[in-house]
Amino acid sequence: MRKSCAFGVAAVAVFATFFAQVMTGADFKELYGNGFKLNQEKKPEEALEAYQAALAAASTSKEKTACLQSIAGSLEGLGRVADARESYIQALHACSMTDQGSFVAAARALTKLSASDTDLKENVTVIEKEGARVNVAGGGFEPIECVLGTCYFLLGDTDKAMAIARDKIARNPDDHPWKGEAYVLLARCLDKQGKYADMLDALICARRSSNFATNPETITALDEKAVKGVSEAGDCDKVCGMLRDCLSRSIRNRAACYMVQSALVDVLMGAGRSPDALHEAKVLVETSVQANMPKAVATTAALLKAVDGNLKRANTFLEYQKFLRPGPDGKLGTADDLQNPLATIQRPDNSAWDAKLRQVMESYPKTWNGYLDRARVCRYMENPAAALHQLKLAFALAPMENAALQQVTDETVEVLLNVIGDVNVGKQFVDYQKCGTAGVDGKPGTADDLKNPVDECLAVLEPAQPTPAPKP
Repeated sequence: MRKSCAFGVAAVAVFATFFAQVMTGADFKELYGNGFKLNQEKKPEEALEAYQAALAAASTSKEKTACLQSIAGSLEGLGRVADARESYIQALHACSMTDQGSFVAAARALTKLSASDTDLKENVTVIEKEGARVNVAGGGFEPIECVLGTCYFLLGDTDKAMAIARDKIARNPDDHPWKGEAYVLLARCLDKQGKYADMLDALICARRSSNFATNPETITALDEKAVKGVSEAGDCDKVCGMLRDCLSRSIRNRAACYMVQSALVDVLMGAGRSPDALHEAKVLVETSVQANMPKAVATTAALLKAVDGNLKRANTFLEYQKFLRPGPDGKLGTADDLQNPLATIQRPDNSAWDAKLRQVMESYPKTWNGYLDRARVCRYMENPAAALHQLKLAFALAPMENAALQQVTDETVEVLLNVIGDVNVGKQFVDYQKCGTAGVDGKPGTADDLKNPVDECLAVLEPAQPTPAPKP
């Protein structure tokens, strides 16, 4: 038996919000609104009664569908899964040709509540029959095809599920908003077939889609499984090549990049190539987002211990990550200043990888987020100066919106921290962006004047070439 997925009380709120716009009758509005209020107050039994009363007062297909889905959500919240399934099926029957969004939502919820093959077969029958009646596929609302594909997949008919996924992928342009869901279905099928490289490729394509109804945790779990499968595939160089190819196509998704880079470390260490593994661990630390830093640091410290056979370099690395260059006293230029032990790890020659990354970088447009992507590529090329130049361009073109400006600022600070090793650089950069060179008091030539730490960092990374002596 399969464990049914909880949809429950949260579904009621979603359906109530979605269908609030289509309520027409005054009695219906009052009754349905009362059900929603009771549901918010966590009174599922009373909410169920109110929704049932609203159903009796409903006069349109939209109102009936809204009630039936909310009733189903309440029933599920009460643990009455079989009754909830029946209510979702009734919602499918109630939908009209103008209720395609409602139809797809009910079909998804029904599939999540499928605990047996019998349930899934019933789903397929009802969804295909009622879908044809409301013309879901013919109307261009294609997510229903992936719902059916999921049913076939859960029934063990991987070939049919894969055929649905491939057909949907083939007949939609790359920027189709629902194409990502088809790629996720394809990835699940490829997982069953043990084709992990193709699975990882499908997941990379899925992440390019702007909209697909898949839980992010599900995507992460599939990513991890695909990376693990690729890592165990065999020849070390071949596996590393596959992983790097995946990484080059995942630059825009930093979570996927982190998993692939972690796999590179594991594969190289497993093959006994300690120097290469240490280098990739260095890249892992230098390209991680803040949320992944604890894991990256732990991985790298464990690797240093394993390679050295002692704790000295591992402990030095952990101390550096805790205090950075200023050391325990928090002041640069004192006796307890620290050095990053990863700084001595040299980048091995890999001209093919460098050429690939340059090609990827040039593929991104010269827009603010394109320059952000280019900066990320530069970080994998271990060229912080080039990354900072790209980030300056990203900041210059970024819209005056908090999300865009914050993204550029965060990634700039990440690079500055890697190079300077002083946590104060983040505050200095933010202060400079807010106040400019004149500082907080707005007066140039005073004690609080500021310099752009990016420019100061670039001056260190790219020292000016001496002016040649004039020829006699």
